[in-house]
Amino acid sequence: MTAVIGEFFRSHEIAMLHRGIADLAQVSTSLLVPFTARRLMAAQVAWLNVRWFLQHGLDVTDATERERVERWLLAEFGYVVVDGAAPGAMGGSKIFHSDRYGSTEGTTPHGGGGRSGIAGRFSAKGIGPTPLVGVGAMPGHAHGCATLEECLREAVYSEVAGAEFPWGAVPVIAVLDAGISFMDPDAQGLRSRQARRGLLIRPCVLRPAHAERAPLFRAGASGTPSGRTSQQHDVARTRAMVRAWLGDSLPGGCAVAPDVWIIRMAQQIAYAQVHRLTNGGVFSSNVSLTAELLDFGNGHALPDWSYAKMLDHAAGFGAEMVTLRAVARSLAFYFWKYGDHVAPRPEAIEHRLFSLAEAAYRQAFEQECMSLFGMKEGSPAPPWLPHLRQYFAHQQRRRVRYQYGRPTGEEVPPDPWLGDDVASRLASSSPSLPADVRTEPIHASLKEMHAGTPASVDPLRAAYVTASRRLSQRPALDRGELIARLNRLVDEVTEAAAPMASRIETTVDGLIGRSRTHWRHLPASLVVLAKKAWGHSCILFCRDMQDGTDVVWLSGVALGERLHWFGTWMSSDTELPHSTRRADGEWSVAIRVSSHASWYASVAAPAAVMRLAPGQIDSYDFVEKLPTH
Repeated sequence: MTAVIGEFFRSHEIAMLHRGIADLAQVSTSLLVPFTARRLMAAQVAWLNVRWFLQHGLDVTDATERERVERWLLAEFGYVVVDGAAPGAMGGSKIFHSDRYGSTEGTTPHGGGGRSGIAGRFSAKGIGPTPLVGVGAMPGHAHGCATLEECLREAVYSEVAGAEFPWGAVPVIAVLDAGISFMDPDAQGLRSRQARRGLLIRPCVLRPAHAERAPLFRAGASGTPSGRTSQQHDVARTRAMVRAWLGDSLPGGCAVAPDVWIIRMAQQIAYAQVHRLTNGGVFSSNVSLTAELLDFGNGHALPDWSYAKMLDHAAGFGAEMVTLRAVARSLAFYFWKYGDHVAPRPEAIEHRLFSLAEAAYRQAFEQECMSLFGMKEGSPAPPWLPHLRQYFAHQQRRRVRYQYGRPTGEEVPPDPWLGDDVASRLASSSPSLPADVRTEPIHASLKEMHAGTPASVDPLRAAYVTASRRLSQRPALDRGELIARLNRLVDEVTEAAAPMASRIETTVDGLIGRSRTHWRHLPASLVVLAKKAWGHSCILFCRDMQDGTDVVWLSGVALGERLHWFGTWMSSDTELPHSTRRADGEWSVAIRVSSHASWYASVAAPAAVMRLAPGQIDSYDFVEKLPTH
């Protein structure tokens, strides 16, 4: 595949950037379809994922290093398929590739990636219609473009999901402003004018859909050879993918065995359901073979556990296991058909896969429910757990339909939300305030469970503080509000006709920080009372439930021995305790303090937060008044 990354980076730097990313060309030559795109003359970098580049060994906080990365991104991906744009907006041409994949039901008219252009091990989503856009596709699914707003919205959702979900999400590493506009068929009635085009840059991934056929694909005017030839390539691609996946010979780090994959997917679904986050539905085309989520164009942070319908052709929120069963059935058929029938019959493969998924889902769902009230992994099932499962099932009886992030039609009023009940209990002088009959059994069970514990620790109130954090709404991730906010931002930065990355990155990092409610490496004994976060940097004001002491927990991004935090670099030797922990390109440290307010106001607080301190302090149960800076 045509790629120019070698013109900008040395071999060891390329190896760091490629770490864990699939080279699709290694799977099958039939997987990729070439096409030509034209260079954009006015493209610019709109957003750069500083976190991702730091964790892959490039210090893009340095102006020279950042310029090098931006020049690569524009040289590699600053192209679109010509679609009527003004001739002066276009330069030379370059060959990209689109990747063939199918679907679980086999009814899609497309033959794979209809708007993504691959160069090397990265792809540009929104490049324009590729040869895999099929005849008969709806206009909204055939234009091949992406709005700049959509690209930025995906970046926000993918960063939050990547940080919180047990198996993460495929990151957006950059967003480019194409410098041109298009009329979006999906935006009619929402926005009355042309939309600014964007290009979303992300690593290539292998998907379960790569192991499924696209039998109804017929190439359009821009397409590849149609009919028999196209279907022969589709068969060859599917056979190669199935055999490589079953034979554990896919590129290293880019896939796990099918049994492991489906267990991970069940765990992802359980997390999504309990914490009310969705990317629109778990399909074989929007997850990777390591179970990372991708494609957040229809992402939602939902207000409760109602059965939310986002797409006509897909099960709603709460019924993702139905979709996963259909994927298991489809994969079982292709494993049997293209694995030379060495496997058992498809029915037996499906039964094994989904049995694993069901068991993993039940366990993960219970564990996530327990985490809502601060119970650590491996704890015995509490007596209130059946009540919470029943409450989830009761809420699922309410049906609500969403469009552009908003409920449509005459909806049945929602039931009282558990999170609101928790907030009411915390607001009262005693958490024994009478509550809705459906949540009162949970309170009674919690009281019984914590009876006899010392008043100085107050585990009952701690459980409610944690529940308040995990069950609270995420207004920064509300899809409707996020679309409106990012559209305003795009209007402002494009009308200014000036470099936009700094303004956009500040906004996006603020949205990510305000949306976070979970930190994987936070010790289980720490109860979060308040937070201050910006991007992947945060201060958590905590109480240690083992001894009742105040703790400040800090985390950020690590590049070797250097620690990045709130937009600046710190030395762990001079500004942080030697107990600083590093894992997965992140660092964290717990500091015991006499009081949160005194630490925050004193010179003991690292200078970075005093100087920059973007964003507000989000309080869950904070009694101290923190000074502002």
